[in-house]
Amino acid sequence: MNKTNMVYFGVDDVLHLAISDEPEAGSVEISPGITAEINAKGELIGIEILRASLFVRDTVIDSVQAKLLGLAAGVAASLKSPVPPKRARTGITGPRRLADKVAEPTTAYLKKTPVKSKYP
Repeated sequence: MNKTNMVYFGVDDVLHLAISDEPEAGSVEISPGITAEINAKGELIGIEILRASLFVRDTVIDSVQAKLLGLAAGVAASLKSPVPPKRARTGITGPRRLADKVAEPTTAYLKKTPVKSKYP
């Protein structure tokens, strides 16, 4: 296995990553501005990135934003209050809200069906 070498050509804004020093037999454009260089066996020996400064900047920004969004989601989840332990007397879990007490009887009244309250 050959030593990996990376060279940046600032004037042309091209980044070249050589994975092997074998001769290049061909290349394949992976996406606009990114070319994979292959040897005679069809193995990857290098990668060339045009407009490398934009590519690296965009890649880093995308990666950082994804991590920040993941962190933000984690922080938001941790800020939600945990469910309180079961109350020994009633066996109800979760906080009691006025909306829970009001919505059930009102709905039952409109439907004219008896409601068994889950609250003491």
